[in-house]
Amino acid sequence: MKQQFVLFIVSLILFEIDYNSAANWAVLVAGSNGWYNYRHQADLCHAYQILHKNGIPDSNIIVMMYDDLAHNQENPTKGIII
Repeated sequence: MKQQFVLFIVSLILFEIDYNSAANWAVLVAGSNGWYNYRHQADLCHAYQILHKNGIPDSNIIVMMYDDLAHNQENPTKGIII
């Protein structure tokens, strides 16, 4: 029991040290693809823009999405998602 308490205290101290020096990170994921699900990927791109405009550096934003919208034949603005 005493060993668990000591480990708990140590982990709290390490968490506090890590928390105080932590940077903001974001993971953005859009799992759907195709023109039919355009809104999901557009929402992800918009979230990226908001994070970027609020000072989160690009190196701290992880984006995972299909790359099938910008040049989709149904896209009226070729090369542009939002």
